[in-house]
Amino acid sequence: MSDYRVAIMTGTGQGIGAGCAREMAKTGYKVSLMSPSDRSVKLAEELGGIGRRGSVLEVDDLQAMVDDTMKEYGRVDAVVSNMGHGGTVPEAIKTVGFDPDFDGPLLELPDELWHDSLDMYVLNVVRLTRIVTPIMIDQDGARL
Repeated sequence: MSDYRVAIMTGTGQGIGAGCAREMAKTGYKVSLMSPSDRSVKLAEELGGIGRRGSVLEVDDLQAMVDDTMKEYGRVDAVVSNMGHGGTVPEAIKTVGFDPDFDGPLLELPDELWHDSLDMYVLNVVRLTRIVTPIMIDQDGARL
C-alpha cells in the first residue's frame, strides 16, 4: 500500500462537494475532483490534486477521471459521489422538479422528470461504482 490515500470525488465545484474535498485533502487524501464547471479544476490546484471538468451523466467523463487518477496515483481508496442540482441539470428537472412555483401533486410529475432525476441522482453513482469497484477490489486496504 502507498504512503497516501486517494479519493475520487464528483460535484466538487462548490458547496458540500467542495467542502468534502477540502476536508479529505486536510486529512491526507490525494484528491481527484470533477464538476461541470472549472471550479473543480481550480480547487484541485489549490489542494494539490487533479481536477477536471465533466458530467456525472457521461460515462466517458467518469472513466477519464478514473483513468487520470490511476495514471497519476495508481490507486483509488475512497469515492465521494456528490451531486447537487447545479449547471448541468436536465431542463425538466430545472423547470418542474426544482421550480418553487410548481404546486402540482407528486403524481402529476411527468415520466421524463422521473427518468431524468433517476439518471442524475442515482445512476451516476452506479456508473462510477462500476468503474472503480474492480480497481478497489484488486487493491490491498481499499474499502467500498
